[in-house]
Order: sequence, then structure tokens, then C-alpha cells
Amino acid sequence: MRHSLLKGISAQIVSAADKVDAGLPTAIAVSSLIAVGTSHGLALIFDQNQALRLCLGSTSVGGQYGAISALSINNDCSRLLCGFAKGQFTDDPTLAICNDSGGSVFELTFKRVMGVRTCESRCLFSGSKGEVCCIEPLHSKPELKDHPITQFSLLAMASLTKILVIGLKPSLKVWMTFPYGRMDPSSVPLLAWHFVAVHNYVNPMLAFCRGDVVHFLLVKRDESGAIHVTKQKHLHLYYDLINFTWINSRTIVLLDSVEKLHVIDRQTQEELETVEISEVQLVYNSSHFKSLATGGNVSQALRVDHLLKQDCLTEALALAWSFHEGKAKAVVGLSGDANKRKAIVADRDMVPVIVDYCLLLQRKDLLFSQVYDKLSENSVAKGVFLECLEPYILSDKLMGITPQVMKDLIVHFQDKKLMENVEALIVHMDITSLDIQQIVLMCWENRLYDAMIYVYNRGMNEFISPMEVFEFLIRLHSTEAPPEEEIYPYIRTLLHFDTREFLNVLALTFEDFKNDKQAVEYQQRIVDILLKVMVENSDFTPSQVGCLFTFLARQLAKPDNTLFVNRTLFDQVLEFLCSPDDDSRHSERQQVLLELLQAGGIVQFEESRLIRMAEKAEFYQICEFMYEQEHQYDKIIDCYIRDPLREEEVFNYIHNILSIPGYSAEEKQSVWQKAMDHIEELVALKPCKAAELVATHFSEQIETVLKKLQNQVLLFKFLRSLLDPREGIHVNQESLQISPCIIEQFIELLCQFSPNHVIETLQVLECYRLEETIQALWFPLLEAMMAPQKLSSSAAPHPHSEALKSLTMQVLNSMAAFIALPSILQRILQDPVYGKGKLGEIQGLILGMLDTFNYEQTLLETTTSLLNQDLHWSLCNLRASVTRGLNPKQDYCSICLQQYKRRQEMADEIIVFSCGHLYHSFCLQSKECTVEIEGQTRWTCYKCSSSNKAGKLSENSSEVKKGRITPSQVKISPSCHPSKGDPAIKKLALLTELSQNRSSESCRPFGGSQSGPAFNSIFQKENFQLQLIPPPVTED
Repeated sequence: MRHSLLKGISAQIVSAADKVDAGLPTAIAVSSLIAVGTSHGLALIFDQNQALRLCLGSTSVGGQYGAISALSINNDCSRLLCGFAKGQFTDDPTLAICNDSGGSVFELTFKRVMGVRTCESRCLFSGSKGEVCCIEPLHSKPELKDHPITQFSLLAMASLTKILVIGLKPSLKVWMTFPYGRMDPSSVPLLAWHFVAVHNYVNPMLAFCRGDVVHFLLVKRDESGAIHVTKQKHLHLYYDLINFTWINSRTIVLLDSVEKLHVIDRQTQEELETVEISEVQLVYNSSHFKSLATGGNVSQALRVDHLLKQDCLTEALALAWSFHEGKAKAVVGLSGDANKRKAIVADRDMVPVIVDYCLLLQRKDLLFSQVYDKLSENSVAKGVFLECLEPYILSDKLMGITPQVMKDLIVHFQDKKLMENVEALIVHMDITSLDIQQIVLMCWENRLYDAMIYVYNRGMNEFISPMEVFEFLIRLHSTEAPPEEEIYPYIRTLLHFDTREFLNVLALTFEDFKNDKQAVEYQQRIVDILLKVMVENSDFTPSQVGCLFTFLARQLAKPDNTLFVNRTLFDQVLEFLCSPDDDSRHSERQQVLLELLQAGGIVQFEESRLIRMAEKAEFYQICEFMYEQEHQYDKIIDCYIRDPLREEEVFNYIHNILSIPGYSAEEKQSVWQKAMDHIEELVALKPCKAAELVATHFSEQIETVLKKLQNQVLLFKFLRSLLDPREGIHVNQESLQISPCIIEQFIELLCQFSPNHVIETLQVLECYRLEETIQALWFPLLEAMMAPQKLSSSAAPHPHSEALKSLTMQVLNSMAAFIALPSILQRILQDPVYGKGKLGEIQGLILGMLDTFNYEQTLLETTTSLLNQDLHWSLCNLRASVTRGLNPKQDYCSICLQQYKRRQEMADEIIVFSCGHLYHSFCLQSKECTVEIEGQTRWTCYKCSSSNKAGKLSENSSEVKKGRITPSQVKISPSCHPSKGDPAIKKLALLTELSQNRSSESCRPFGGSQSGPAFNSIFQKENFQLQLIPPPVTED
């Protein structure tokens, strides 16, 4: 990771803030263009060269709507989505998704009608059912546009308790609901999609995180067109996350709460790099909501709300005051103009604080009298006040409101066309604070039937009008019905139109009727009709029938339940869903039964019978659900292995059980034992995954695993995945502690099943014993040569016996160069065939080996003797040459020109060179003709070295002793010669040439003459040098 400062963009943003009051940056989106939103409502568009291309919006827009808090660019950079809450484009440029501060999710459809651009919105998820904090549509690159999943336009949504994966096309459908339980409220959920390759197939994977755990969910489409979401290996961290993103299909980047970037490899869960980026000073608005390039920055109002939720009322007032005075830092959503800023703060920030304080002090009288009257003078402040009441009403913290305030509240929401919010408010209100006539008229006009039933039942204690609706629904036939009309047409029509939603409405209605005797009778009547219509009719799909019994299971599971449903009907539904004769809609029927069990229907069935029928119908997810209830985790392994759609997920399941805390030692041991029982199936399924599983959790039991693998092919695949680093197993090879015999066993199998890869594999393997490995490679070849000969006899010889014997001898001769002869003989004699009196059959083979051994031994002794004789003769000649006396050319020193006999300095030695020049040692030293090498003094002839610039004169060291003339230099012909250590001069070459000159005393290799047979000798070459020492001094 490298921190790179975009200086060009930074400088232009600062300039825009100074010159045109653009404000500070608040949001960023990065694609082939870079979009930066500002606190004054401008969107600045830069290209990749950091040049400003567009400036969208104006400060007047910013003054009206505040800062840009979120940006999103579509795939081809043709559309930019700006908003005050998190919004994102899908792959369709005409379709976008946005999430408001109330937790609702909306679909935005962009159209062009008669040249005019329009935008239509549709609510996908209401915040009243659980606030959605994060949304993430699945984007696909151009090369993946034809992927079968992209046609569904998948959207992931995360609330504080669960994750939803829905499809927007061809029609809205929920594909997965994943509850993850309650966690630390200070952490927010995070989502990110990416296409990854798993088991040679590329599919989208959703990464979800909240707190310190990252979940990976793989999305696949089966042959029937249904989408399946499966859990992958979790990632447990030691820090809390505030943002993360994918770099590629196996690398993710995480940002923790102390602003450190962590680069993680998803498969190995190894942390590759950590980068401290606190000095970057990211733009964010609270310690729990930070943004990198995804938008989603939190406004000043949410910062105040966060402090209020933490009961930090004093800090909330202080923060609001700092906004009011313009002293707050990292401000998003406030105008640059001081007067406008104070008005916005007064309207939007101070109002929630006032409401909180009044309710905390239980001063509703003050809140709905003096405070409300004062705020009503400003229309904006009044609207903010009324909207602040909504969460308190929905959470039943504010039950009673004065009629005037309630009337204004309903009118305010009605003007904003938030009728769903109005209905949610009405059913939580004290009926005495409502204007009954106003509410009833509004409910009928806007078809708010839940609110209408609530008003009739609670306000007027009158159940007749709502019951009229039920009486209408449960009519046996419609008015003027034709003879062929089926019974209960209205209920039948609603069930066919949308089974799930119709039953959801009934569930809400039943909740309101729980204390009325007549209503209870109507409930039972409707349930009986539903059973009659759906169970006795084949027009409904398994999903629709499953929805009915899921609805019934939820009702029957309530503690105050008064409904009666014959348990036999649940058994009939079980028979219907688990029918092995019906292969159609297999996934659908299994999913329906799973939802029924999760809704509480498990108590309606005998568990043993349910498991038997599920196994018979191959409903392995049902079996998994049942076993998990009983903590029989080892049996779940069988469910994965038998399920062809999920068989490769068994490795992740075993890994999670063995690594995630919370499971007992006995449960983990039972899971491991079950895995060992199925080890051959696991290796056959995915050798690399099986090897990784063993190496990660039970590296000390590798030999036990090998004993269980009886199939040699599977054993070879397992060992290759375990030992060959090119197979991609994600474990530390050094920590495995594998004995060399296992590696040698793998090499033997490699020779058997993949002989073409032996050499390249040996180059990357480690820890194998060289001698044993060489034997493992040679002896199978020898056995292959000898095997046919074992089967033949003297009476019935093999037709190619002579050829086989010849080949065997060639193999043995080649082996002898690598393997000791006793080892070869021992291996042959240990063969059970030859240990039973058949040794005579290989007598010729052994005698041939012994003859070869005797021949090579004799050859070696003879050669050694000849070389020793030649060496002795050569060394004698060399010694004679270097001990021969030197004849000086003159009797005076070639430097001082004085005769050496006339100098009286007795301490001065005389140096004579082979060239004939003579010097006093003192004179040579004065001319710097000496050098110390390895503790010895080397001398150079001054006259020759200064006169012959082209040639090279080589020196030898000598020991100069007082009163003696010692030869210190050997004259070498200045012709070319190899330097010391040249590989061209081989010992055998020296000996060979010496033997050639053995008979010629006239030709001496160290002579000064260049004529004669030795002219081309290697000894006459210029840079040939012998490292010789002077002969020992003998006493007279």
C-alpha cells in the first residue's frame, strides 16, 4: 500500500473554497473520474490527470439542501447520483437505490418522457420494520455482463440485526435473510460485493462485517434458476472495523477504528501489510461513521443524534452549540453563511435536544405548550419538532399527545405523503388523543386498514365494521356467482395474488383481535377456510402451501394462542413436501420446509420421523437444521457430503467448527473423527482442501491420515497437495514436521502416476534424503527389467530373455555410478523369489556385475600406478629445473650501477632474476619493486618491468637470507598463457604433457628457448605459473 497525495485535486478544492465559497470536501466517489462533494452543495468532477472537468450544482442549492453527503458513479461514468443519504447506482443506468436516514430503502427509476427527464421512486423496505444502515448493489464488470446472476440485479441490505439479499428483477424477491444477532451498538454493518473464483466457477461473494468478524457469503444459481447463498470461512480479527473494500478476488483492505489499513489475504487469512493513515486526516463526522470512497458520511444532525442515543445530553448540547457558533470541526450539512447556519442549527439540532430534555424530565406539559407554541412560529422548526416525535411514539415512549399536536402531526406527514409512517404512528397512539372522525376519514381515503381496525377496536370498542371486512372475505360465493365458481372466491383470489403478503396482513389483524371472543371465533373460521382452500386444492405451489403452514406455526407458537389446527394436517404437509416421487421444485420444497421449521413448526413434528423423511427426500439442509438443534455437529458432515449442491462447502464447515470458539472439546473431537471416517471421500472431492484442513488442524496426525488412504491414487493426490508448494496449499510447510520417509513415499507414487513431472517436482521439494531417493528412482526400473525373467524358467524361457538380460546389465552398470554395489546386491537377494532357491536363475546377472566390478577395479589400480610414476618423474624434473643456478649478465647493480662486490653494507642482500639482471635489495625497495602478498615478499625486476610495457612479467616470492644470493624470479616467456586457476589447465592435461616429454631431456618446459617440440606446450604459455618454494638449504 502506498499513500499518494492528489495535490492537483487538493489545491483546486482549496481554491474553490476561497474563490466561490464551495465549502470543504464531504464525500468522494472514484471511478475513471473522481467526484468530490462539498459542504455547500457542489459536486466537482476531475479526470485522471486531476484536471477539473465539471462543476455541478451551486451554492444556492447548497444553501437550501445543505452538503452533499453521498456520491455514486455508474459503470460507464455517464450518471452521477448525489444525495443526503447513501445512494448507489445498479448496473442498469436507469435504476438507482438510495437509503434515507430513517432506515428505508427506495428504488429510483429514471425515464425520459417526451424529452423531459423524470424519476419515479418505490419503497423497497420500510424503516419501520427495522432500520437499514447499509446497502450495496452487485456491480459486474463488462466481461461478466452475461453472468447468469447479473440479470437479477441483486441488492444486499444490512440492518442492525440481519442481512437481506433481494433481487430487483424480473420482480422483487427476497433470496436470503441472514440474522446475525445483536452486537455492540457502537459498530455499524458494512457490505461489499466481488466476483471470486471458487471451485473453478466465478460467482459473486458478499463480504459482511460488523465489529471484529467478517462473514463471506457465496451466491450461486442452480440449474432450476433459484439462487442459493452459502456461508464461507469467517475472518476473526483483533480490531473493530469502520470500513473495508475488495482489492481483487482474494485480497481485501480493512480500515480499523484507529485508522490503520490492513491488507488481508482472504483464503489464508494472512495479514499482508499494515499501513498507518491517521496522518491523512480522513473527513468524517463521528468516531463510528468514517468513509473512504463510498460516500455515507454522517451529517451534523446524526452526530447529535448519536450523542443523544448514548445519553450524552451535555455533550449533545455542547456539540450543537459549537455548530451554532461555527467552531465545530469536520462539519457536514451546514451552510457557509453564518446566519443561515445558525438558523439550520436552531431548527435541526436544538429541537431534538429540547425534545429529549423535556421527555427526560417528564415535562410533556412544557413540551406541548410553551415549547411547541414557540417553535410553531417557524414552519421549519415546527416540522422538525413533529418529525422528532416519531421515534418516541414508535418505541412507545410517548403514548399521549395533545389533540392539537396530534392533528398537526398527522397533517404534516400527510402533506409529505408519508402515509405508511402515519399508519405506524396511529397504532401506537393513545386513542384518546386522536380526532376519531379525522382519522377514520383519512384511513378510508388512503386505505390504511390496520389503522382503521385499530381505531374501531380501541377507540369505539366496535368490532362490527372490521368484521364486515372478514365477512366479505369468507363468503362462500360472490354475488351473482356462475355455477362453476369455486368456493371462497375472495380468499382464493387474494391467496393467488400474493400469498405471503395476504397472510402477513392476517397476522397483524390477529394480533389486534387477541382479547375479543368474537374475533377469536373469526380467526378460527378463517384458518379453517385457508386450510380447506389450500390443502384440498392442487392449484397452489409448494411455496404457497409452505407460507400457509409457516403462518400457522407462528400463530400456534404464541403463548396466548387460541387457534386449533389438526396436527394431522402438518403431517400431510410434511408428506406433501417430502414426497420422493416429485423431483420438481426440489430446492423450493426444501426451502419451504426449512422456513416452516424456523418459524416454530418443529414442535408439530416427531423429530425422528422428520429426519427420516428429510433424508429420504434428500433434504439435507433440513437434516442439518435438526442436527444443529441437537448439537450433533458430526452428523452435519454427512449432510454436506451427500448434498451435491453443497458438498464442497464441507471443508469450510469443518474448519469453522474446529477454529471458532464456543464448541466443546468433545464436539470438536467428534467432528474430527467423522472427518477422518470420510477422509477418502474428502480427498476425492477436493485433495487440496483436504490437505489444507489436515495441515491446519492436525499436522501431527498426518501419518494416521495416510494409513486411512488405502487407494493409491487418492494417496498420491493428497501427498501432492500437501507437499508440492505449487499446488497452492495455504499452510507453512516448515511447521508440518513431515518425516523424510513420507516424502520418499510421495516420490515413489510420483514415478508411478506422473513420471513426466518427477524432475521438476524434485527441484522444489525439500527434506528428502538423497541416497534413499536415488534408490527409490533406480530400483523400480531394475524391478521392471527383472520381473519378466522371474516368470520364465529353463523349461520355458522368455522369448526375449537375452535382450532383457542385456538391458538389465545396462541398468545395473548405470546404477553402479550412483548406488553402492552392496546395496544393489542386498536388494536383489532380499527379493522373495530369489530367497527360495532360485538364485541360480540370476547367477549370470551377479557374475556379470562382479566381472564389471573386477574390471573397473583393475582399471583404476593400473591408471593410478601410471599416474603416480609420471607424477614422480615430472616432479623430479621440476625440482631440478628450479634448483639450477642462475648466471647474472653483469656484476653490477642495474640501478646504482655499482658492483655488488664493492658494496660494504653486509645487511644488504643481492637479488638475481632469471632474466640475468642483478640488484641490491635496498635499491629495489627504493624503486618500490616489492609487494607483500600472504606474508611473503615478492620482487619485480625494475629494468624489465619499465622497459617492456606490453609484456607481463610474473613474480614468485622468495626468502632472502643474509649473505646468500637466492633465486627469486623465474623467467616466463611473455607469450599468452592462462592465469592461475584457469579451468583450461587440468591436472590430467599437465600429466599427459609431462608423459609426452618424458623421453626428451633436451626439451625442458622451463627453458628460455622457444624452439623445439615444447614451443606449443602449455608450460610455454605466457601466464602459466607454478606456486613453488625454494629448495631446502643443505649443510656442507
